[in-house]
Amino acid sequence: MRTIKFRAWDSLHKVYRDHQDPQTIQAVIFGNDYDGRVIVEQFTGLLDKNGKEIYEGDILNWYTTKGTTNGLNMTVTYFDDRAMWGIVFGNGFDTFEAYMEFGDVGKQFEVIGNIHEGHQ
Repeated sequence: MRTIKFRAWDSLHKVYRDHQDPQTIQAVIFGNDYDGRVIVEQFTGLLDKNGKEIYEGDILNWYTTKGTTNGLNMTVTYFDDRAMWGIVFGNGFDTFEAYMEFGDVGKQFEVIGNIHEGHQ
């Protein structure tokens, strides 16, 4: 069974609020906490090479099987038209499925930041 988790970016206070289930995130969105400043991001179900959870809006580095990186800042997104997770970089994009031939998909990436706080 896949894990469904969310995090919420509070753009007013510039912090993330982590939420484990849709019920809690719904309370943030539709409850007293919400005034249009909360951006909800979903967990992809993948862990990066360091065991960190990969969420929508994260910025990633990709590592080849030789351990080198391409130096691109890749942003995690959900492609509605394909109904799958992937990455956007420069003028291009890929789905995570495109990286399956290289082994464990998550282990090929490292979270280096997110779209709200920048990257390391």
